[in-house]
Amino acid sequence: MLDQIETVPLSYFIDELMILDGMEQPMAEDYIRKAAIDFCTKTQIIRRTVEIELISCADEYLLDLEECDRVVSIQEACGYEVLSKEPCTGPNCSGHYVWYVSPNSLKVSPTPVVSGDKLRVVVAVAPKQDCCELDELLYQNYREAIIDKALSMLYKIKQARWFDLNLATIHERDYRQAVTLAGADRLLGVRRGKIRLRAGGIYG
Repeated sequence: MLDQIETVPLSYFIDELMILDGMEQPMAEDYIRKAAIDFCTKTQIIRRTVEIELISCADEYLLDLEECDRVVSIQEACGYEVLSKEPCTGPNCSGHYVWYVSPNSLKVSPTPVVSGDKLRVVVAVAPKQDCCELDELLYQNYREAIIDKALSMLYKIKQARWFDLNLATIHERDYRQAVTLAGADRLLGVRRGKIRLRAGGIYG
């Protein structure tokens, strides 16, 4: 993988959740994790660049990603959009057609007859279900959105002392707005609005 990845622990996101009556840190981190997965899947804002070296007689290649990343989608290969299934026609990439094979592979056609050619691939990723850290970009730019999603889910737990459907609705509304803005950020390649920098959370 070509990117240099910086991460922060889940505990950096939980201060606002820990004020709920009876909340414990493992539960708070679990809901932050769920919220981050939902956010990254919907916005595809977290991207990784991977370089693949073609090998003679091999037509399918696993993507080399961080341990905590899972592929949401393949965004492009060699500067072209990647198709989700085998194409009839499509962009040439070092003389090959390239398409995505779920969950984390690329297929090339025709099968290489010599080794050495390289493909550069951009993928959108989300955290895995067992991740302990999140991409620093989420912390710096989208922390409030992830907290809104986590709170919207927590306030819907009927057995909890903090159960409140009105607050759940408010946080879900704010979260959906943030998802829309993050999608625009991805398409435009910019971050709109004020970026708030923070020190680590008190549970970090």
